[in-house]
Amino acid sequence: MKLINQQPPTSSLFVRLIQQLIVLAAALQMAPLPAQAQAIHRIGLPYNIFAGLFRLTDLHLDGSPDSSHGNAFPLNAASLTQAAPFNGTAHTPETPQGPASTAPALTTDLTDPTASILLAAIPEAETTGAFQFSPSEVTASASSFSGYGTAADNVPGLDMASPVLLAQASVPHAPANLKAAPDHGRVWLTWDSPTGPIPTGYEISSDGGANFTQQISDGSRRWTWVFGLTNGTTYNFVVRAVNDYGHGPSATVSATPISKAPNAPENLYATPNDGQVWLAWGAITGPTPTGYEISSDGGANFTHYNGAFRGRWISGLTNGTTYNFVVRAVNDYGHGPSSTVTATPLFSAPTNLTATAGDGDVVLHWSEATTKTNQSITGYQLKTNNGSFQTIPNSGSGGANRTSYTRTNLTNGTTYSFKVRAIHGRESTSVTAKPLFAALSGLTATAADTEVTLSWDDPTDSSISGYELSINGGTYSSISGSDATTTSHTVTGLTNGTTYSFAVRAENGKPPSSAVSAKPLFARLTGLTATAGDTEVSLSWDDPGDSSISGYELSIDGGTYSSISGSDATTTSHTVTGLTNGTSYKFRVRAKNGKPPSSAVSAKPLFAPLTGLTATAGDTEVSLSWDDPNDSTISGYKLSLYGGTYSSISGSDATTTSHTV
Repeated sequence: MKLINQQPPTSSLFVRLIQQLIVLAAALQMAPLPAQAQAIHRIGLPYNIFAGLFRLTDLHLDGSPDSSHGNAFPLNAASLTQAAPFNGTAHTPETPQGPASTAPALTTDLTDPTASILLAAIPEAETTGAFQFSPSEVTASASSFSGYGTAADNVPGLDMASPVLLAQASVPHAPANLKAAPDHGRVWLTWDSPTGPIPTGYEISSDGGANFTQQISDGSRRWTWVFGLTNGTTYNFVVRAVNDYGHGPSATVSATPISKAPNAPENLYATPNDGQVWLAWGAITGPTPTGYEISSDGGANFTHYNGAFRGRWISGLTNGTTYNFVVRAVNDYGHGPSSTVTATPLFSAPTNLTATAGDGDVVLHWSEATTKTNQSITGYQLKTNNGSFQTIPNSGSGGANRTSYTRTNLTNGTTYSFKVRAIHGRESTSVTAKPLFAALSGLTATAADTEVTLSWDDPTDSSISGYELSINGGTYSSISGSDATTTSHTVTGLTNGTTYSFAVRAENGKPPSSAVSAKPLFARLTGLTATAGDTEVSLSWDDPGDSSISGYELSIDGGTYSSISGSDATTTSHTVTGLTNGTSYKFRVRAKNGKPPSSAVSAKPLFAPLTGLTATAGDTEVSLSWDDPNDSTISGYKLSLYGGTYSSISGSDATTTSHTV
């Protein structure tokens, strides 16, 4: 075990110092004490604690009481009293609670703040076992103990000791860090919470402690004003904490109430606004002000304001005019020194500033600056990069460019920053833009069979050395043979039926065109004609010269395409039969390999003309005869003489084949 030495007060009862060894709680079994072992209880007490009755009970290491060795010190008999504080004399228990003991109770002089009480007991009837004091069994009438300690001294000189814990005094300690701030007819006192027992309040004296006339019943407060003082008189303030046991030691501080005007406002600053300026300042040191005086003309004229505020709007000012503000605090004794600051009220900043880059220029737009005054905005100014603000032409009230302006003569590819403000106004937030060459415009794409023809507007830029083409967002490649005058290009070798996107750009760094799309298709069937016959129409078309064609399909009147029987790559005609004479039909023909259909053609089938007509002359008459058309739908015939109007032949029908005129 580790030995810890501790020196008790000098006493004729002890030959040498009882040394102290830390006892490791109830779980650790102490070694048996030899016969005549002496246990000592040491309790540290502040010097101002009065004596009282307290009792100590022995305990075994397991915490159970050992009444056979109980003792009480200095007195435990109800018939005996202790009228004075302990003064270092030895006391023998009159009525021990256990076997008789020759060990007296010893005390030291308690007028010493570091003094302690030593209690000793020698177990006589038991030669083995443990000897402890229980802190829960320590009681006193004038103090409370927060701990205890024991030490054992045996005959061979082996010392064993338990920790020593000092008791707490029952009254609070002195307030710490007491400070005084003098003011007009009063003093502001502050302090830190005292250590030790928690106070329930404080007592305050302004005459050095002769009279404590001011009480604070809140133990958590650490400040107070002391009023009714005479300016110029020095006061000795005493503050002490109190609780249910009385007051503790005091703290003192001196202060002299002052009789003068407030000091100058500190940290005065001005924030300009539209027709007004916000003035603000820090706390005033020294005497407390009852109000302030403010001048906006450098101190020539002041306006008085009552109250303990530290900020105020000064309105009715002219935007763009610089004002010299002077602020000074006042009280019953007049005004103190002043503080000054300058500021220039300004119109509000324009909002929603935007910048749109162009070719060598940037177009700026903004929302008009507003004002809460009757003052008019006379124009706007523009700042480019870190330059100075320059007035925008025609930007005054009603000007053509009131809320927009085009900044020209800029370098393409260079980023610029811009700010706008009204004349005598605050500046807007900054926007940036990068002028660029104008994008190629007017790009169109016309699809054909396995190719697309592109065309675009002429940018009329002689610096262009040629053009580049991107297909489907791929890498730009040079268009062979292109120069500044080129405005079209045909892309060949494409797959019919596949959609392609195209973008074109000049080789001198101009932005590319917008992308356009096109889908190459097979060439349309050409040369389709229709010749009407009797209930039929004969169709013919140009030979596309495409051996991949497996045949042709026909659509009548926009209907579904149907295969032309027997057609192949060499077919160039077809007769549609079974049609109704007098009805108009529309026809389209297409190849079976996906080529686009022909344009539509129309034809109307007609009856076949009457055949075999002969005329035989007679006396004043002519006999007519014709071939029988064998058409039962014929209801009769008509005759025309000398190319005149046809008139019905009376009595004719489908079987008539002659007539005499």
